[in-house]
Amino acid sequence: KRLRMNRFGLTFVLVLIAFCAVLVLNDLAGAQQNEGPNVRFSWAFGALVGPANDKKLALITQDTILTTGDRLKLFVKLVNPCFVYLLHREGQGEFRLLFPSGLDQFEADYHVGKNYTIPQGNASFELDGPPGTDTFYLLASTTRLTGLEALLKSCESAGAREKQALSRRIVAEIRDLRKQNKTFSGPAERPEQIGGNVRGPDDDGIGSFPDLGPFAVEVSAKDFYGRTYTIEHQ
Repeated sequence: KRLRMNRFGLTFVLVLIAFCAVLVLNDLAGAQQNEGPNVRFSWAFGALVGPANDKKLALITQDTILTTGDRLKLFVKLVNPCFVYLLHREGQGEFRLLFPSGLDQFEADYHVGKNYTIPQGNASFELDGPPGTDTFYLLASTTRLTGLEALLKSCESAGAREKQALSRRIVAEIRDLRKQNKTFSGPAERPEQIGGNVRGPDDDGIGSFPDLGPFAVEVSAKDFYGRTYTIEHQ
């Protein structure tokens, strides 16, 4: 009878240990899920709008209508170590990597807490050419987006026809990234547009662009962030 009691006691202890282990594992999983955002950076997108002699700063926070002669500038500052990409597409044309200035910048001039303006210094982009649409893609990740980088590198040496095909592949790659990381925010993509372009960088002495740093907002996300800004150029 004593032996049966010991076996029951041992079984009870083993069940209790297993139950406690499950609780601990669930707590750990919940803690991991509740960890704070690891993609964090400050960001601003500004435009100087209005007559040439009386331009005013307008912050771009959503799809926007601008006119020929309006000037654009962007600002990025890392809060946490992460990889931020800013791409521009003119209509249905090819993509340009605006930030970083080159993919090798990730191994060189790329530091938490440093202010980066796009373009650098007093330069700014200016809307010119025929009316149309420009699309800006802001992406950020805890790891480098190697598939996207490979496509961007291929564009550098591709011919005009190949660049068109590669641009479509870049759109698909961005769409896949956003599907895989369903925590992105912002308006839906509208990449297949026609028209206008952004000229620049252009530093023609028209006047300094206001410092965007004080207007920057902090962006945070878990593992990945994606946002698209569409500029209707009229």
